[in-house]
Amino acid sequence: MRKIGLLIAVLAVVGMGCNSERAQAPLSSLQNSEIETAEVELNALYEQISKSDEQGIDVPEAVYDRYFALEELLHPEYYELPTRGHTIFLDELQDVCPGTEIEGPEGGVMTYSVCGQTYNANNDCTYPDCRYGRDVVVELHINANDYLVITTTGSRFDTYLCLYADACCGEEGMDVIERNNNAPELCNGQRLAAGIERCVFPGTYYIVLDGAGPSARGSYCLNITSYYDDCEF
Repeated sequence: MRKIGLLIAVLAVVGMGCNSERAQAPLSSLQNSEIETAEVELNALYEQISKSDEQGIDVPEAVYDRYFALEELLHPEYYELPTRGHTIFLDELQDVCPGTEIEGPEGGVMTYSVCGQTYNANNDCTYPDCRYGRDVVVELHINANDYLVITTTGSRFDTYLCLYADACCGEEGMDVIERNNNAPELCNGQRLAAGIERCVFPGTYYIVLDGAGPSARGSYCLNITSYYDDCEF
């Protein structure tokens, strides 16, 4: 009976986006033993996904679906909206280079946040420049020596981030700055969310939000926080 009750609760949250208020209701109706059982399954799925990634094996879409349904049920805090500095909420990102254009701030701390989905996107920025998943792109203009924190916290698929300078993915003159698969320390503990933090010079940068593998696609949230003129090289 407990397994049936847990399954019903999980199915209730499948398909939800970055909305913690809706995700909290099913969790409050579960018994402690059901929550513990779900956590055990979530951890086992994480180990399976991590092992597959290490071995270069594609993760089945059903495994991802189950993982993120359980994660959203058990950890609605991952799907809360950002609170750092002033936040600008953007429309869904473009999926081809140069991507959605963002002008960096002229002072203070600014967060740019956007949620969307990659079901209709293409794999335009692929391996070895990034990964094999469907991707979306940001063209980011930096006006000072900025400290950047880029995360995919709140996404419902296994995300991967690639950061380039001077030219977009695959273009002549492209300079790969950094790549990241999982950065829970930057993403409020969300284990399959990606994150990058670094100082950057003034210039044009390109962020690609990719899927970690071919079946990694779905709803994403990308958060870019710029700490204006807060770096010394």
